[in-house]
Amino acid sequence: MRSKVRRFFQLSIIVTSISTLLWIEPASASVHNLMKPVYHVYIDGEDIGIVDQEETLNENIDKLKKEQNVNGIALSVENDVEVVATTQFRSSYDHEEALNRLEEELSFVAEGYELSFDDKKVGVFASEQQAKEALWSYAKPFLSKEQVKEIERTTNNIMATGEVRHPADSLEYEENLSITKVETEPSEVISEDTGVSRLVNGFEEEIEHEVELGDSL
Repeated sequence: MRSKVRRFFQLSIIVTSISTLLWIEPASASVHNLMKPVYHVYIDGEDIGIVDQEETLNENIDKLKKEQNVNGIALSVENDVEVVATTQFRSSYDHEEALNRLEEELSFVAEGYELSFDDKKVGVFASEQQAKEALWSYAKPFLSKEQVKEIERTTNNIMATGEVRHPADSLEYEENLSITKVETEPSEVISEDTGVSRLVNGFEEEIEHEVELGDSL
């Protein structure tokens, strides 16, 4: 009789344990269904909020780039942007708040080419090609038609050999010309037409000066 009682007791424990497991599992699954993968966005180490998809973040960065890109310039994000994936309850974050903070905090730097004479800056162009186009457009009125045709013909012959060449490369100037790759504010990049206008009308180096009491303008 003792043997029978022992077996019944063991069986009861096993069944109870399985019943408990079966009862707990649906509750765990229910909690899991309330969780959702989200992405914390950090700008320069500061948590600015959460977005539901990393693609949403990238799309908004591209949108902000396009809004600032008025001259076909190459833009890159100046800030350190980090995305950390995690899980969170579905309704515990504000998607739009993070995107608004992104617009406020994000800044861009432009990659351009600075045209200058004797270290006096004419302006920064979106490409080296645009800087040379501005030079060529400025110089042609000072050349005869025959000179223009000869320079363009020589340039085409050189390019036919595979060498990169621009008609402006054949010009000589009294001042030392330089075209240098630089990083600058997007608003500092000028168009080809603006560059020609500055070359025609003259240009001056911009100097920032803080006006103090007693100064005259």
